[in-house]
Amino acid sequence: MEIQYCVIKESYEKAEIKAVSYGICAYRIEDETLVVLESVHNITNDYCKICDLCDKCNEEHLEICHLKDVSEDFILA
Repeated sequence: MEIQYCVIKESYEKAEIKAVSYGICAYRIEDETLVVLESVHNITNDYCKICDLCDKCNEEHLEICHLKDVSEDFILA
């Protein structure tokens, strides 16, 4: 089964302060069910940049064992 990557969106709220953050999720489809294999949360608040990261992971067929390293490199860049 092929691993795919997608954007995950999280909303945070404390008192009157609201924030949105994006991360990346590795998943595959098994018997018509989406199975989450790994996820990295709170990578960026820039939706376009996280979409580009997901696209690159999918295009390069990123091995799931490298997801955390790729996410860390993205944050540090």
